[in-house]
Amino acid sequence: MRHFHFLIIAFWLIVTGGPSPTFAGEAPQPAECVLPKFGDDREAIIKTCSLLLERSDLSDIERARLLTIRGRASHMSHNVHAAIRDFEVAMALNPNDTIPRVRRGMAALTKREFDTTALDDRAVQDAIGFAEQAIAIDPNCAEAYELVGAALAMSGDPRFALAAYNKAVELKPNSTHIRIFRYYFFKKVGANAAALKELDEIEKINAPDLDTGLTTLRNKEMSDRTLVRLERATLLQNTGRFEEAENSFSHWTEIEPGAVSYGWRAWFYLDRQKFDLAQADLEKALSYDPNFWLLHNLLGHVYFYKNDHAHAVEEFDLAIAQFPKSGLNFWGRALALRALKRTDDAISDAVKAVEIDPDFPNRIISRVRKAGYYFPVVTKKTDNMPALREAVRACMIDERC
Repeated sequence: MRHFHFLIIAFWLIVTGGPSPTFAGEAPQPAECVLPKFGDDREAIIKTCSLLLERSDLSDIERARLLTIRGRASHMSHNVHAAIRDFEVAMALNPNDTIPRVRRGMAALTKREFDTTALDDRAVQDAIGFAEQAIAIDPNCAEAYELVGAALAMSGDPRFALAAYNKAVELKPNSTHIRIFRYYFFKKVGANAAALKELDEIEKINAPDLDTGLTTLRNKEMSDRTLVRLERATLLQNTGRFEEAENSFSHWTEIEPGAVSYGWRAWFYLDRQKFDLAQADLEKALSYDPNFWLLHNLLGHVYFYKNDHAHAVEEFDLAIAQFPKSGLNFWGRALALRALKRTDDAISDAVKAVEIDPDFPNRIISRVRKAGYYFPVVTKKTDNMPALREAVRACMIDERC
């Protein structure tokens, strides 16, 4: 392992368990400023917290608590810089509170949803540093060990990451959030049986967090319970257990009909080239949420594969209007435009896909490289965007790409 303090944390986790705990004091939390739950208006919570923070009669502990809540709401709203500012002030006001330190560490690990690049090593070190501070305050801080697990998993140290996640679960066995993190670790390292077992255990807990905890996936908010159902079905699909996956999707649509359940089952059918079933599910999903971009994106692909390219363009238009920052939407429309012989428009969309979405180049590079169009200069200082632009232009002209 590259960093000595990684080894110290790992050894402590596996061998000792650390010194006796000294818990941070709890301060009253104003009812108007509470941690956002699934379905809550985060911007309203941020405004309420901000109004309360204008008071001059708050103690340092009360102010730190409000800042931590506002920071978490900002983090959930993808405003990481605002979250970091609040966490750091809260840490200074109440040095004995572990939560802002853990949350500051989690903010250091923030990645974009579709980002497949390796996490910067400095961010990993920063996150573990904040976790160490929290553990020094309270050796039984489960969230700090969760943070260690997340940081080590992202830095390529799976054995010690699992030890950290196990310690976090041991300290808080009923935390659905921590178990979901451990599930993603199992999924990442290909421990599919352990991942499936984790999902089963999460549902058995049936804690309130399952319905109040929120996750954002494909720019769509959902409860943790919905996420667990989605992950079970897609995990079965990704491991080739297609009949079980279809049964899982169907059970999900029965007990929780909605845009997410029908949408993801439609994606399953699309991958299985069952285009009529996919279209029927997407029409049901859109009846629940006509403004969910992914549904229009998937329907665009259904029309594309059914050679109805004009309707495909219309669906990608809607997807772009709802989520203009996604390269997936522009690339999908580019393919449909190319099929309609609108080559210049297709090239424009393809180039835009790699320019507007920082995550998209990682998703398309293998395709244009395999087609023989992408020849990057492999140095850290070289900007390969011009080469990638030329590659996608050539890809749009070559209908085999």
